[in-house]
Amino acid sequence: MINIIYGPSQSGKTAEIKRMIKKDVENGMTVFLIVPEQQILSAERSMLNELPPKAQLCFSVASFSRLSNMVFRKYGGLSYNYITPGMKTLYTWLAIKEATPALKEYAPGSVRDENIPTLIANIISEFKASEINADDLSAAAESLESGNTLKKKLEDLALIYAIYDSMIHENFDDPSDDLDKLADILGMNNYFEGCSVYFDSFTGFTAQEYSIIKNILRQAENVAFTLCTEGPSCRLMHFSTPNETARKIKRMAMDICGNEGMHEYLLKDVFTDSPELKTINKYLWDYSISKLDVYSQICERHGDIEYYICKNTYTEAQMVANYIMKLVSKGYRFRDIAVIYRNAKSRIGIIDAVFEKCSIPYFMSQSTDITLKPIVKFILSALRIYIYNYNPADVMSFFKTGLSGFSAIDIDIFSDYCTTWNIRGNGFRRKWTMNPDGYIKERSERAIRILDTAETVRNGFIEKMDAFCQKLSSSESAGQISNAIYELLVDFDVAEHLNEIAKKEAELGYMKDAEETLQLYDITVGILSDMAVSVGKVKMDAAEYLTALRILFMSTDIDTIPTSADQVTVGSADHLRLNNIKCVFVCGLCDGELPMNVTESVILNNSERLILASEAGLKLSAAGENEAADELFYAYTALTASSEKLIMSSPEISFDGSPTHPSSVITRIRFLFPDLKFFRYDDLPAESKYYCPQLALEAIGDGVKDSSDRAILGALQSTGQYGSVIPYIGKRVSEPDCVISKELSEKIFGKRIRLTQTRLDKYMKCRMSYYCANVLRLRVHSKAEFRKNNVGTFIHYVLEHILSYLTERSLLGRNNRFAEENNTQDLFDDSELDGILDMIISGFVSETYPDEISDSNRMKHLIEKMKRLARLLVNNIREEFSDSDFLPKFFELNIGYRFPENPKPLEIRLESGETVSISGVADRVDVYRKDNRIYIRVVDYKTGGKDFALSDIKEGQNLQTFLYLFAICRCSTPEWRNRLGAEESDTVVPAGALYLSSKISTLHPENILDDTEVMKLAADGFKRKGVTADSPEILHAISHTLSKKIIPGGVPSGSSGVDNKFLLSEQKFDELYNDIEDIIKKITADILTGNASARPYSADNGTCEFPDETVCQYCDMKSFCRIQKKQAFGPSKRH
Repeated sequence: MINIIYGPSQSGKTAEIKRMIKKDVENGMTVFLIVPEQQILSAERSMLNELPPKAQLCFSVASFSRLSNMVFRKYGGLSYNYITPGMKTLYTWLAIKEATPALKEYAPGSVRDENIPTLIANIISEFKASEINADDLSAAAESLESGNTLKKKLEDLALIYAIYDSMIHENFDDPSDDLDKLADILGMNNYFEGCSVYFDSFTGFTAQEYSIIKNILRQAENVAFTLCTEGPSCRLMHFSTPNETARKIKRMAMDICGNEGMHEYLLKDVFTDSPELKTINKYLWDYSISKLDVYSQICERHGDIEYYICKNTYTEAQMVANYIMKLVSKGYRFRDIAVIYRNAKSRIGIIDAVFEKCSIPYFMSQSTDITLKPIVKFILSALRIYIYNYNPADVMSFFKTGLSGFSAIDIDIFSDYCTTWNIRGNGFRRKWTMNPDGYIKERSERAIRILDTAETVRNGFIEKMDAFCQKLSSSESAGQISNAIYELLVDFDVAEHLNEIAKKEAELGYMKDAEETLQLYDITVGILSDMAVSVGKVKMDAAEYLTALRILFMSTDIDTIPTSADQVTVGSADHLRLNNIKCVFVCGLCDGELPMNVTESVILNNSERLILASEAGLKLSAAGENEAADELFYAYTALTASSEKLIMSSPEISFDGSPTHPSSVITRIRFLFPDLKFFRYDDLPAESKYYCPQLALEAIGDGVKDSSDRAILGALQSTGQYGSVIPYIGKRVSEPDCVISKELSEKIFGKRIRLTQTRLDKYMKCRMSYYCANVLRLRVHSKAEFRKNNVGTFIHYVLEHILSYLTERSLLGRNNRFAEENNTQDLFDDSELDGILDMIISGFVSETYPDEISDSNRMKHLIEKMKRLARLLVNNIREEFSDSDFLPKFFELNIGYRFPENPKPLEIRLESGETVSISGVADRVDVYRKDNRIYIRVVDYKTGGKDFALSDIKEGQNLQTFLYLFAICRCSTPEWRNRLGAEESDTVVPAGALYLSSKISTLHPENILDDTEVMKLAADGFKRKGVTADSPEILHAISHTLSKKIIPGGVPSGSSGVDNKFLLSEQKFDELYNDIEDIIKKITADILTGNASARPYSADNGTCEFPDETVCQYCDMKSFCRIQKKQAFGPSKRH
């Protein structure tokens, strides 16, 4: 007897099959239930609860592939060497590669294009399922006119197909051929004699499957099919495919047993008490009815269907999670719920992430793409490193896998160092000595640690990677490359690292990820083994192997099985088969997504398929119209899968940020239910979102605004789980007014506060910037580039060394050993100066720049231009000293506690008992001795043209030269006085504090055009600003000609200088010291209060709510405080 059971969704077709199976088992018959591959597990579980234990002896659940295995075990033909989907695609690629010289349509770029082999592998599988072989394609091509595009395609496909089959049969068995073999064996043996066979949950069959079904119909005593349709006479488009299936089965049945042996019946009743769900089931795609017809079917609305409009796909996932927790709170089990997308794979990383956040157990009926997994990226990056000779992007990709064996912190340091110095190619093979801070000679302790870490990582990495590259360079075949990759995995201990990752994932509750991670190593090694065994002797270079391996990885997925009996099912509308589901969420109801827009095959389009069917009799699977009907069917089965509730949703914005439009499903729902209320999820009151506490926290994260927010807050507090989070609800990410506690301040600074002028300047400009840079020690990463400040560093270095050289050899000053009588100009010529400069500059370059940088033509060009700048500045200073009795004695003098022979910094005691000291480095210290007095002048080289003003001191600006001057003059340690050359009776007196400003030193050397421009800049660029002792004797010693270029403000003829505000008496110097001391006390006291506010200094009116543009413009920390963004709120707003 042959039974065909028709019925719409939820009409009890599967239940009817179960009833029939149970009866047959009770009668002692052998029974087979054949279902789609993806439904075997659920069918077995379901039938296990329905049948008695003894049924295991006579009942089997099978798919067509499992059925093949069962038959082959009895009659022979069982294979233990099946080709995997990945290897099928790889062999297709090899077939294309071999056939390339003869190909007409698919040759250009096909071997390198990873998509073409996949597409052709798919069409070959389709040919096999349709029982079309290579000879059939050749015959079809011969029947077409020459020059026809389809003719060329068929000739190419026939050739590739033939080569592919030849290659496969030499090495593997193709599972696609098993169904043909099964049909042949069944044709010769009565395997199903006396049995009952039931087909459930199919909508259609392939030609291969129909051949098997024909044999089953001939042999079995009872055969039954269930088809989701209202019967063959039904003309609704979404039932087109099951109706066509019914017609084919009936024709086969008629041929075998005639009308008497066939029975058809329709199950009309839908198993749901919901009038709304019944209406959708009956009328969703029935365009022949009017609204009045619908109204007559529904007397009242029960609220069993809802529709939510969400802002985006993430908000949509939040809505689903929140609603699920609401259902669970009302007694639903997680297993009663399903979430359906048209393509669930497109939501990986969204719906699963939200479910994990909300602790919702789920099973995603979706294979995992392993190309996104670390071990695959590890291997592909390693191959690319060899092929592209250590391209930085490939190296970083390799390290980001987390499988290199180095810690995340060390990798970050390594990565930053590579970016700083733009390291690529052979730069990874050379030992690293470049300063992590860029073109800077001095190396901080931090820079030393960074360099040591980066070099350690580089050395460990390059040792193993270069060994791998050497193996690849000597490899000639796929097998040799596969072995090299395996050895690389062993060298980096990848298996152990993957186990550690899986352990951490499991500890965090990511069980699915942990399970997949544990499988990855075996899967990957299996792929490498397949390559070595199957195509090991094939000649390949590394680039071809990379393409082949990517093809294999792209065709390999990780399948998972449900790990719990109580979990939400998530899947795609075209694959998911659901039973006993009470509530379904159908998401992504956007135009073109569900139903999905039908796209034509790239290899054979719809019109070409129709030609094949009509002119050559080669019928392939559904084209065009049938695919559109299938999309309607998928939407129908999704919307009718539940027995109690249907929740629909759509995002307003797609993945690419473009607006979406509602699906045709929503149009039909609106037609069927004009009074259905649509909800905007984002506009719902927050109290409706607290079923999931984690989402509730997000809902009120901006602050508690009304009674509903307070209700949520109360509910969260009552759980006792969020005590560490709740205090920060409504808090801003950054506040302009920030004060740390007194206890924390004391812990940070202690009783002895050590500062530098740079830190003082930063604090006065912006408290927050100071705390970010000097307390939190945040660093902004940047590339090593030759900037304006590097010119300043260069000038400092050159001046220190050239002036030291000249001073030590008595080549500087009015009494240098080459000076002629009555002539202030020495006889030291430019050629000798150039020679010394060359020597000093070479030392600077070798100490500061890596060889590959300093040897470049660009750097040589820049150094030559900087040399001209240095010569001009040196000549300017030589001219100054040729008119002066002062001589430079110390260069880059460290004022601090490191060196006992150096002056100690000023120590200022605060009223609160703390002591503050200001350390630093004086660029130059000039000395003049007269009788028992040693006069000190401190000179600071400025790299900009900022004017000096005494009023700056009141703002805590430009203090450093005065701090250094007073520290030098007031330090009385024997070691320092001995180094200074001071006798016991000598008094050390301040003579001046100068800023030598050179605008030239701030000009980028690449912008200097020629010597004429340099000389013009030199004439205007050097300025001396600061204060000098108001003493005729000292002024004369500083400049015998009382030059305004040397003495700031100049000295009017015949005057003691009282009209010049930059000339200070000894009393004024003492008063200035007292002023500076008060300023330091005030600033330090403010620091100790914990003031870390983001209120930058403004030159107009001191500190204010709006920053001076230049303060924030060049601040490295502006991305943290975001004060410039806050300016938009206006001055009346509190930032």
